[in-house]
Amino acid sequence: MSACAKEFSEILKNWAEIVAYGLAAIFFIYRAFSGYLVTNLSVRISCSREIDPADNTAELVSISLVLLKGERGSVWIHDIEIRNNGHPITEKATALREQLWRFSYKSADQEPGSPKKILWDKRSKSSPFVALAPGEETQLASYFKVGRRDVCHIEAVLSGRRPYSRSICQWRASTISFPIGN
Repeated sequence: MSACAKEFSEILKNWAEIVAYGLAAIFFIYRAFSGYLVTNLSVRISCSREIDPADNTAELVSISLVLLKGERGSVWIHDIEIRNNGHPITEKATALREQLWRFSYKSADQEPGSPKKILWDKRSKSSPFVALAPGEETQLASYFKVGRRDVCHIEAVLSGRRPYSRSICQWRASTISFPIGN
């Protein structure tokens, strides 16, 4: 092969590499803007009502939150808030928050080699958030009391982020609960 042909093939190879790198960059930019790096978590809320056996003028509304992590990356859930008709359900949000945090409780440091025990009254300092891996699902549940004729607009808001990311994400779900018919 002549020196001129070698030089031409080297130039052609270099241009092909430049085009390939440029197309790869365009592909990754497209993926980033099309939502590939979005933290995909779905939140489902459902509720049911029962007449309060202790108070015939009230009903108990049970809330169930299902968190399903999508197929890309993990997520750390930081906090949760619940509202009914625009008003915080403080004590029940606290109950859900405690359920959320119980997943992150660590066992006590004991003698090396001995089995660890869960300490329910202490939150982990090294791993304080619930971590959901791709495809993982978890459910949180609580209840609150309302009047017999009250219509409830129940909203849930969760905050979290991808591991080692600085941007906080937020997920919302809502449902309506109508009174039990007479």
